[in-house]
Amino acid sequence: MTTQTTTHTTTTCVFKDCTQPVHSSFPSSSLSKCLFHRNRSRCEAPDCSNQAYARNRCVRHGAKQTCVADGCTQNRRLGLFCSKHADADSKKRCSVTGCDKLPHARGLCVRHGGGRLCKAPDCTSHARIGLLCARHFHGLTSPSTSPRQVVAVAPLNIVTSPPFIRTSPTYRAAATSVPMLIDLAATMGMPDTLDWAILSDLVADSTATDTHADKAAAIEETTHSKCWSIHCQQEQPHNKYADDLEIWDALFYVM
Repeated sequence: MTTQTTTHTTTTCVFKDCTQPVHSSFPSSSLSKCLFHRNRSRCEAPDCSNQAYARNRCVRHGAKQTCVADGCTQNRRLGLFCSKHADADSKKRCSVTGCDKLPHARGLCVRHGGGRLCKAPDCTSHARIGLLCARHFHGLTSPSTSPRQVVAVAPLNIVTSPPFIRTSPTYRAAATSVPMLIDLAATMGMPDTLDWAILSDLVADSTATDTHADKAAAIEETTHSKCWSIHCQQEQPHNKYADDLEIWDALFYVM
């Protein structure tokens, strides 16, 4: 029984500085090209792996003709000369007599009609991007033609107290009984620690006898009042007279 062993040798592309593997359509070693260089020609000079530029040769081996100046080996750039030996007067100029500017289109410089004007109506600027100038390409207009917009600012409506407090029954009752509470405070004096304790017990007893609906309403109203009190304390200094007024209001409500 004979066993045949096949060895696959992976080679790289023959072009200079190319490390891509050889494409499967080039099995011959003389035409070992990668997928990118499959349609490129190699320089016909011996042992040259450069890509052919013209006349089946690379630039180094004569694809471009050299400058005709004595002792110059540079490639031709302008006519028969390289950039170094080319005569400045041999460059093309604007066809208008006496103009030494370089032409852009139709043998004319931009000043004499070689450039294109912007296609926007009544625009005398030269086209920079496509058929428009830079200003009209980006959609800009002249500042003098852009009307200014005057925006009316509505006056601020400053509310001293939230709506839910102003419309609550407690707020209306306190507003009507303020004179009576002031007289009561003048005769009995300011509340002390004992008054606070008695008030806490009275409020606790009255709360225990309320129904579930009344409890929910009382909790909601107390929560709104506390939130508004915290908000006022953050923005305004503490008002001790307001606290005393709330105490007498609660005492008057319990009695």
